[in-house]
Amino acid sequence: MRPRDDTPAFLSNDTGRLIEPVCRGFSILEAFIGAVQWLGNEELAAITGIPKATVPRLTRALAALGYLEYRPGLRKYGLAPAVLALGYSAVGSCEAAGFARAQLQQLADSTQTFVSLVSRDLLDLVMQVNCHGATTALTLGLSAKSRLPISSCPIGWALLAGLPERERTYLMSHLRDREQRHWPFLLSRLTRSTREVEQHGFCISIGEWASDIAVVAAPLQIAHGPAMALACAGPKASLTRAHLSETVGPRLKAVADILQLGSAACPEAH
Repeated sequence: MRPRDDTPAFLSNDTGRLIEPVCRGFSILEAFIGAVQWLGNEELAAITGIPKATVPRLTRALAALGYLEYRPGLRKYGLAPAVLALGYSAVGSCEAAGFARAQLQQLADSTQTFVSLVSRDLLDLVMQVNCHGATTALTLGLSAKSRLPISSCPIGWALLAGLPERERTYLMSHLRDREQRHWPFLLSRLTRSTREVEQHGFCISIGEWASDIAVVAAPLQIAHGPAMALACAGPKASLTRAHLSETVGPRLKAVADILQLGSAACPEAH
């Protein structure tokens, strides 16, 4: 389990120290992502780095709360329905995945680009929906649930640009700690992207994510949901700055506006 030094303030107590049992409980649940269905306490300790003596107390508590299921015959734990309920609630709260796909596919077809919808998980981006135009083979090697550092690509810069200033400042302080070597460039690029988003609703990047790729990205504010962003990407030979600025960017922003309005019309999930 990769360590996370970018934990949000709500997982800290009033002295600024992390609430360790809460973080460890989430680490136990995260251990099942991409793993086999059933894991024993020793396996969970090895995956998470949590002391072996502590893991049984955490798994018993999570089982009592309905987040883990214990199989006596296996002497192992698996994810329980309460975790699935949280996942369904998260998807339902933003109403993005199903509603967005048709809109994104139309955008990909009309612009002949690779289109992505991402959400934020701490300092990473998680790909939620990817579409590409009928004549576009470009995928950038990304698929649904792929993860990228939020500071590594234009779509992450757009997502940050769309956040409230206080939240953006908080995240950028952690990005500075994680990206010390590249921070001067990243700060300059994030500042420019924020200015472009404020002026146009989207930001443009040519040859920065990859030398032959052009990208236009826009933040997406989903009602009652997580911070998200949209991007169109394609070969820079066909996606000139003028084309991105005058055609693709405005279409991308229009789709973001449609998704935002659609989510606002949906009742908040409880």
